[in-house]
Amino acid sequence: MRRLLGILLFSGLLLTGLTGCLAPRPTVDLTPIEGDLATLRQEQQRLAERVDGQDTKLASLEERLQAQEDRALASAPEEATKMVTSAGEMTSSPATIASSPAGKEESGSAADLYRQSFSHYAAGRFARGVDGFQNFLRQYPEHEYAGHAEYWLGECFYSQQRYEEAVAAFKRAVENHPKGRKAPDALLKMSAALKQLGNTQHAEAALQALSIRYPESRAAQSLNQN
Repeated sequence: MRRLLGILLFSGLLLTGLTGCLAPRPTVDLTPIEGDLATLRQEQQRLAERVDGQDTKLASLEERLQAQEDRALASAPEEATKMVTSAGEMTSSPATIASSPAGKEESGSAADLYRQSFSHYAAGRFARGVDGFQNFLRQYPEHEYAGHAEYWLGECFYSQQRYEEAVAAFKRAVENHPKGRKAPDALLKMSAALKQLGNTQHAEAALQALSIRYPESRAAQSLNQN
């Protein structure tokens, strides 16, 4: 009898312990965490929209500079040495393009470094533009902006009357990025730089290559307007 009572008592304690183990855990309130996640998603969206807007402004400014350059080359190719717009236009545009402060080019992303380098060129700070674009090409040689960076590096050299270095940069823009948007413009400016060096034969060859390879480009069409 005592043995039976002991077994029943042990069974009761065991069931009580199991019942305690199987008791439902308290519900965790995830509302604060979900609110934080929603805030982070909103911040990410705003940042993405800001970056897209900066890229659009950059492309627009590049287009304006390129159009002015084409007009100058079409009218007087041998005298188109500096393609910087009027002071009134350039005082505001670079500030809206560059998302990182001056002097911090190396710490930003590829797009930040490219925009900062271009803003130096657009503002006439050609030496800083050279440093920025060279740094960009060292860090991001395969980036989608690499062809543009080679071209604007050539423009910086050209504006400093460093024509041999300009020719080399324009040549890389064409050879390394033949399908890039700047390849036709690079051939056009390569010709202008070669003329400045007195190498008229190679300058004409560059123009012929432009007409053959990119006949529908704006750069090639500017030749037909002469």
